[in-house]
Amino acid sequence: MLAGTGRPKQFDRENVLAKALDLFWQRGYRNVTARELATEMGINVATVYAEFGDKEHLFRESIARYESEYVPGYIGSLEHAEANIGTIAEVLGAFAEFAESGNAPGCLITNSAIEQAPDPEQSQAALLRYVERLRSAYANALHDPANPFEDDRREDLAHALAATTLGLFVLIRAKAPATIVRRVVDVAIASASTFVHDSPVRWAADQPTPTTDPAPCWDRATTQKDQNP
Repeated sequence: MLAGTGRPKQFDRENVLAKALDLFWQRGYRNVTARELATEMGINVATVYAEFGDKEHLFRESIARYESEYVPGYIGSLEHAEANIGTIAEVLGAFAEFAESGNAPGCLITNSAIEQAPDPEQSQAALLRYVERLRSAYANALHDPANPFEDDRREDLAHALAATTLGLFVLIRAKAPATIVRRVVDVAIASASTFVHDSPVRWAADQPTPTTDPAPCWDRATTQKDQNP
């Protein structure tokens, strides 16, 4: 080893960060200690602090990774140039599937914003970025040259669908009955399709599974061992 070079790391940074993200996703920020994080990550507490600074910085890195790795799985199809009202129906329809699974942990960004609402500095910026990305994605999917309508009305609907998406994540995190989630999904899809085409599109259980499927993201989080405080 050359003089002055540090000792090589005995862990994969991306791998241990993924494990921390999963624990925050399942348990939240306040309900997890640095020691529990270290145990889940497979490293000691001193290494956590040396590598990530502290629990808060580790959480922020986890949020950033969630934004870059998981959010596209939820809404990426809405951001494609060819996205349309059918894409919206697929994205929203997937929430009914998640609710029926009974084990989806919701959205890390939304969960964190609710958990830290009295002291929102850690999560507010991420939530605002997420809301804007949702709004932009829905506005993109609502743009239909064959059936144009006023931009301000399109923006209003995009904001409403963004808020509905956050609400669906909350319902799923709270393990609300799947029938409630399905009703919200059906109303949102019907409202959006009527607004654009005056011909409601209803997502039904007997349709093929939506192609927008972030379920593997949630499946990964729910495979983590349950850590009791």
